[in-house]
Amino acid sequence: SGFDGADAPYFTEEVRRQLIRQFGESSLYDGGLSVRTTLDPFLQQVADNALEQGLEALDRRQGWRGPLDVLKNGTDVDQVLAEHTAKLRPNHYAALVTKVGRRSAEIYVAGRQAIIPFELAFWAYPPRRADGIRPPPLRDLRNALSKNDIVIVQPPGFTPDLIRNEFKPAPNHFALGQRPAVEGAIVAIDPHTGRLLAMSGGYNYADSEFNRAVQAMRQPGSAFKPFVYLAALEKGFSPGTFIEDSPVTFNTIEGPYSPLNYSLKYKGRLPLSKALERSVNVVAVKLNDLVGPASVVETARKTGIVSPLKPVLSLPLGANEVTMLELASSYMVFANNGTKVKPTAITRIEDRNGIVLYEHQIREKKVFSGNAIAALVQMMEGAVNYGTGRAAKLPRPIAGKTGTTSDYKDAWFFGFVPQIVCATW
Repeated sequence: SGFDGADAPYFTEEVRRQLIRQFGESSLYDGGLSVRTTLDPFLQQVADNALEQGLEALDRRQGWRGPLDVLKNGTDVDQVLAEHTAKLRPNHYAALVTKVGRRSAEIYVAGRQAIIPFELAFWAYPPRRADGIRPPPLRDLRNALSKNDIVIVQPPGFTPDLIRNEFKPAPNHFALGQRPAVEGAIVAIDPHTGRLLAMSGGYNYADSEFNRAVQAMRQPGSAFKPFVYLAALEKGFSPGTFIEDSPVTFNTIEGPYSPLNYSLKYKGRLPLSKALERSVNVVAVKLNDLVGPASVVETARKTGIVSPLKPVLSLPLGANEVTMLELASSYMVFANNGTKVKPTAITRIEDRNGIVLYEHQIREKKVFSGNAIAALVQMMEGAVNYGTGRAAKLPRPIAGKTGTTSDYKDAWFFGFVPQIVCATW
């Protein structure tokens, strides 16, 4: 792609691993290989920014965990700040707090004096206590910061979630930040060609090289439900088919099984379209029972899921673990009108003499009828327009599905338009 690998370290490392598997380390490092990748530099930057800002905004909502460090007497301020800054993501700086008032803090950052206004640090009050109660909101910045604290700051343009009530930052203003305690990942794929356009496998590659987009096995939660609905549509159900959302107990070989909705409430008779839109667990489990768990497993396999799947009643709730790229690849079938295409990060490899060693060929396979896919996509558009995916709504049609697991250990969104599939965790 002509893009500096340093700007996409997770993608670059995944390509490196693929090349080692295909050619061995000796050929990779000594063979003079020329490798063309599928990376889109612009989309990679957009993906990085979205992941960074999303994780930081989420983390800020959980509370302030304190400064990076406290300056020790006799240390070189500029050296200490430079060492901390080198470990941070771009546009993040280590700053020394030199004075704190009720509504602002004076800081020394990047060789100059600056200000953290209360409006860009209002979030910095402690996390929830063990009993689940969050301490009262911050009223005085002196309760969060002290002189000689070393903290992370960012230019306000990189913290859009903090700009509220028409506040307009001054040129010398910085927002208070912290390294997120949560991790995340994002991938974007062209569903027609399988080209992997962007990939970030974590918040900061310098902290963790583990690629959560391809190496982590995670429970998809309700993001698995579309496979149940697709299996039903293939068997003659329609978006208007009604199923009762009501308490039910199944007798299984492992004992009684009573699925529950997230809200612990029931909505009565629901058409399948509304049940998927609202991600109703009980309806999904009842539908799974009607079409047969084995049929749902077969449907998932046809889209490209290769991880182990147990044909059990709880299958729609996504307890079976998959990788992000694996599930995103299966959603490509939805965006591509029922046609399956294998994802790829490499399009062409040449040796030092220009001889082509590998060239990717797009192989399409029709795995589902266009009618069933069209109905599913329409239902998934409802999930974004009116249901659990409303936060992803755009001024154009977009389909998608959310997924969460117990205690929000895993939270997903898979969204797509005909041109691109994007997955976030």
